[in-house]
Amino acid sequence: MLSRIFKTDSRLLGRWRSDKTETMAYVERNAGLSPDQLAKLADVYGKLEITFDQHHVMSRMDDWTQAAPYMVLSRGNSHCVIATFNKFLGRIQKLRFDFDADGMWETSDLKKQGLAKERFSKF
Repeated sequence: MLSRIFKTDSRLLGRWRSDKTETMAYVERNAGLSPDQLAKLADVYGKLEITFDQHHVMSRMDDWTQAAPYMVLSRGNSHCVIATFNKFLGRIQKLRFDFDADGMWETSDLKKQGLAKERFSKF
């Protein structure tokens, strides 16, 4: 049986920015990384901005920008999963977004669930 493909999820729409403070707190508690590894992550988190419209997702960080169509593969009361083409990786990537009252957590298929998630807040 094929999963239903949704055109979009209104909870995604808008501009999102990585929340360095909440992401680093989560990673420090759960990832078991060395201080050097944590320091490298601290240089990255908080810079990524993601913008969703009805059909495309645009990611920006420093002088890097990527835009691509996406589709919602599944959704539930507090989450959705999308697929989009990642030009850097050269392949389709799945991303899961878990929503709460203050924002969302993103986990990609590159990250192990529960190990490395990134927090985003709307702006």
